[in-house]
Amino acid sequence: MVEQAYQDLKAAGRQYDEQTLFQDAYNEEGNNACRLTVYYDGGRTRVTVLVALEEREGYYLFKEMTCLPEEVDSEYQAVFKEMEATCGIEVSVMEDLGRHSQ
Repeated sequence: MVEQAYQDLKAAGRQYDEQTLFQDAYNEEGNNACRLTVYYDGGRTRVTVLVALEEREGYYLFKEMTCLPEEVDSEYQAVFKEMEATCGIEVSVMEDLGRHSQ
């Protein structure tokens, strides 16, 4: 589902930075997956996490969580830690998202 959502958004005109596509993460226990990537919105950088959470067997909930690097402050790491807990997926590169604000 994460790959399909990514391809759909790309086909709709979202300009992803293919050089900044992080490795997908998967949580087998919860059957959840996420993809962390970067795209451009009117010249502004956006860091986004596409998440598929299995709600029932064969049915998934899709979420997209976007970081606005220009608004990153000292609290962003806590926000992403909370997001990791919500998704049930630990993505170590989330701690490095602030570098896109430069």
